[in-house]
Amino acid sequence: MSALNTNYDIEIEVLSPLHIGTNQEKNWLRGIDFIRYKGDIFILDKEKVFGNLDEQSQAKYLSLISAAKLMELEQFISEQIDPESYHKTVYGYSGKPPSNEIKTLIRGGDGKPYIPGSSIKGAIASAVFNFLFGKYHQRLKRGDDLNDSFLGSFSHSLFRYIRPYDATCDQTELCNVELFNLFNNGRQWESGYKKDFDILTIENFSPKAKGNFRLSLADGLGRFLMMKRGPRALPRYYDDIFLQGNTIEFLFELINAYTREHIRREIEFFDEFPQEEDIDLIIENLEKWQEMTRQGKQSCILRMAGGIGFHAITGDWRYQDHVEPVYHPDQRNLIFSDRTRKKEPTRYKSRKVVRANAEVMGFVKLSV
Repeated sequence: MSALNTNYDIEIEVLSPLHIGTNQEKNWLRGIDFIRYKGDIFILDKEKVFGNLDEQSQAKYLSLISAAKLMELEQFISEQIDPESYHKTVYGYSGKPPSNEIKTLIRGGDGKPYIPGSSIKGAIASAVFNFLFGKYHQRLKRGDDLNDSFLGSFSHSLFRYIRPYDATCDQTELCNVELFNLFNNGRQWESGYKKDFDILTIENFSPKAKGNFRLSLADGLGRFLMMKRGPRALPRYYDDIFLQGNTIEFLFELINAYTREHIRREIEFFDEFPQEEDIDLIIENLEKWQEMTRQGKQSCILRMAGGIGFHAITGDWRYQDHVEPVYHPDQRNLIFSDRTRKKEPTRYKSRKVVRANAEVMGFVKLSV
């Protein structure tokens, strides 16, 4: 019999800052894990730094940590050691001062950052769900579980047949993320960056960084189960993905169509609220990535991981456009409002933007 899996070597190229976080306790703290020195960010070898301090300095070091006086701690360490001799990594850095905490990337046991296959899988699943929902939503009945209806239950999931592995990628950088938001001036909604939002400093995979992973499609297993047990052995919509000619090309076309429409809606959102001065640059970047979705069947553009917002993580099926929930907020999702001090429906009116480059987060290119 033929092989149960068809394996593809996939290149992943980062198009806009990509952040996949880890546990909060692994984030880097100012003065403990990093200091800013000569304009750059030095990630310190903590054990080496502590071991170099005399007993009195160690006591002061620990007291500053205990009192959470991180700015004083950074100044103290800068005076006690030569950071160029006690660092693990140095990041070139410009722009606004970093926050007291740098959100780090997820790392493997070897200490190297990587892109988890589960993150890639989740992003692909959003595109596949959107495709199947568009074709078959009229079949839904009241009370149906949407995920189970289209992607299948855990034991009978369509994504048991689509398995991306972890991707290696070691080109990282630091950047500041700001909150692009909408404000009601009493007459209309206008855009701007939220003034009281604490700037997030994140470690991310750099735009233009490349990595590789294996994508396994269990099309052979599907054919075997079909032959031995019949169509009931397979997820409900298996045929819609795996029996459409070249599976990898069809999957990439499906993802490209989904991303192209997602970007169109994002452009429409930014066009609707043009008051912030870098809107044109944000739209220019979005249009560039949108055009890349038309480059053929051997590659696709995907949006994934941290900072991508509600419309990307839900599969983008809830609304026909991204402007609608601003004027007609989501009554299903109530969140606490600092302004009214009560729960209100959600408008989905903010975006996380790396303002230095006018880039929204999380776009990558996958290529066979």
